[in-house]
Amino acid sequence: MRLAVFDTHVYDREALTAANVRYGHDLAFFEPRLTSQTASMTMGVPAVCSFVNDRVDADALAPGVSHARSAGEHRRHDPGERSCLRTW
Repeated sequence: MRLAVFDTHVYDREALTAANVRYGHDLAFFEPRLTSQTASMTMGVPAVCSFVNDRVDADALAPGVSHARSAGEHRRHDPGERSCLRTW
């Protein structure tokens, strides 16, 4: 699956690329934060991973795009849940 990852730094890219080896997703890394102004970068990408400084609102996500927000090491925040879920 193609996945857009916003607000990434070198150490994020290295860690996510290493973790992705066993899954084989097509990771597209973007340095800018996800905002309504950078949302066009997600065109054609079915899933988005944002980090704490990204602004994820209705203007930043297209309908039908899956979203996972990084909420710390080994955790993913599900907007429909009140707590963070372990991812591995």
